[in-house]
Amino acid sequence: MQEVFLVVERRLVEYRERGSIRSWLYAICLFVARSSRRTARERTPSALAGEPPDRGPDPEQDVARQRSFQQALRLLDALSEEQRAAFLLYEVEEFTLREVAEAVGCPLQTAYSRIQAARQRLREAVRVLHAEGRST
Repeated sequence: MQEVFLVVERRLVEYRERGSIRSWLYAICLFVARSSRRTARERTPSALAGEPPDRGPDPEQDVARQRSFQQALRLLDALSEEQRAAFLLYEVEEFTLREVAEAVGCPLQTAYSRIQAARQRLREAVRVLHAEGRST
């Protein structure tokens, strides 16, 4: 987060009010996050970043939650960086399509295509997981 503030301070003079400040800030966050991911991959290529959500008191639920969290990370990690960014901004952060396009720096139709492609890949991956779960 500190790195984001440093970039914002350096680039504030470049900001033009043609788009939303929110999109501009998220574009900077995405840039810093990408850089951090690359650095983390170079140091620990097999490690998944992030921690699971809060743990519950039930150990079985905790294990199931941990597995689900890791599985979700693997599914998202299988998307291209462009698809993942557009998908998460739209579906999780609830950006408008226009804000997603501004934040990731692409045309509106490209943002739409990335979100649709991400949805399709995730649907397919979930379908495969369910099929594997039934066959074991």
